[in-house]
Amino acid sequence: MPVKVMTRVNLWEWQFHGQPTSRKLVLGLQYFIPILEWSPRYTFNSLKADLVAGITIASLAVPQGISYANLASLPPIIGLYSSFVPPLIYAMLGSSKDLAVGTVAVTSLLISSMLRKEVSPVEHQRQYVQLALTATFFAGIFQASLGVLRDVLNQTITQRLIFLPF
Repeated sequence: MPVKVMTRVNLWEWQFHGQPTSRKLVLGLQYFIPILEWSPRYTFNSLKADLVAGITIASLAVPQGISYANLASLPPIIGLYSSFVPPLIYAMLGSSKDLAVGTVAVTSLLISSMLRKEVSPVEHQRQYVQLALTATFFAGIFQASLGVLRDVLNQTITQRLIFLPF
């Protein structure tokens, strides 16, 4: 008889069991938007510490974002957006307080090498930027869909791997 594995989905179902519909809605929103769970307990001391941390990281992220935009042959303003927008979105939707979010050199080089085969960043800069934004948009949609489906995929894959006959 297979052993019942307690996964995040099982815990989530257990949390919903016997709850009124309004509470299920709140729990569901808190599950997908974690800021709704921790923001009521957020204190002024945490805000001060987060401001100091934010200023420290921003002083590093600004030149880094400009450099990565240069690696990808994109205008520097796009590098600034890539330094500030992902951490702001992750602050609302993310669930790990110790995760670094933003651009990396490998991604910048990969985008640049991929797009240079299609269009010149010097001769057709507008088209090059549009292609870069389109590529990153679809990469983001793919990552977001994996995030939404994380529990379904995790449970399906984990159960299949655990009970494989060897």
